[in-house]
Amino acid sequence: MDGAVERLAKVRAVEARMKERRVQLREEIARSELGQELAVLDNDLATVCGVAADWDRIARAKALDVYYESGNKAPHMAVKIKVRKVLEYDQDAALRYCIESGARGLLALDRGAFEVYARRVKGTPMAVGCVTVTEEVVATVARDLGEYEEAGND
Repeated sequence: MDGAVERLAKVRAVEARMKERRVQLREEIARSELGQELAVLDNDLATVCGVAADWDRIARAKALDVYYESGNKAPHMAVKIKVRKVLEYDQDAALRYCIESGARGLLALDRGAFEVYARRVKGTPMAVGCVTVTEEVVATVARDLGEYEEAGND
């Protein structure tokens, strides 16, 4: 085996020494003043991230409430409502449709291509009977909210 096992043994020994040194360095850092400051910061950051996620959910929910009440797709300058068409269908029925209708180019059922086709023929005699088109309403909040940081309640 041309020394492969020996080389592997040497590399594994180096790997083990490096992992042990990494553990030692992490322990030293954790005991240092900067390491302790980093631990506090990590904890505070985790808390703030959780609060941000909560407020993000609240903002999206309020935006959806406004949309459902008024149809307003821009309830705030930093919030937009998107309405996506969602196709639901049985894949076996879709394959049967492709075979029966002569749309054999879709037989591999490239979902994207099939959905584009199903949208295009919706409402025509070639409509795909096994497809139901529903709407999915999604609120998006701008990533940069710096200009609203000091703003009051709205």
